[in-house]
Amino acid sequence: MFNLTDKSEEDKRRDWYSPIGEYVLLFSDLEFELLNWIDLLSDNRLLRRITKTFQFSRMHDVLLELIDEYEAPLGTKEKWKREWLKARVMSSTRNLICHNPPIDNFRLAINDDGKVSLISRAVEVHILKKPIGESGSGLSLKKLTKDIEKLRELLIRLDSMHTEEIVRGD
Repeated sequence: MFNLTDKSEEDKRRDWYSPIGEYVLLFSDLEFELLNWIDLLSDNRLLRRITKTFQFSRMHDVLLELIDEYEAPLGTKEKWKREWLKARVMSSTRNLICHNPPIDNFRLAINDDGKVSLISRAVEVHILKKPIGESGSGLSLKKLTKDIEKLRELLIRLDSMHTEEIVRGD
């Protein structure tokens, strides 16, 4: 897909290195925060131990159930769940980064003879979702940068909530 000897192609890829790394590291922090919440809300040592082997989506489901069962005002629990549901949405960006190649945003056409030809290329590189070749079907660098800020803010709020509302409440 990329001609890595073409300097402009490599430069476009290089623009992604730092934001992708930052998002993945922040998401790792989010997973750690999720495990902290499970540890705080569950009094079941076995559940706390085995949950660490789960994928993010299953850990998230467990946490939402624990929030429902936790003894706290309903408004507080609803606020916690709203914030954690935002984390679930953020996991789709992480999955997009980790499971799809970064390639030029392009449109393809299939000719009558069955050959594929390039219709157009955009300047910006995207990480594409399926189906490959649909313009704008992935994550742009601009959107990723915005998502990094949202993720960072979410982490700060979740950490503050568990510190101020759960730990102090015990």
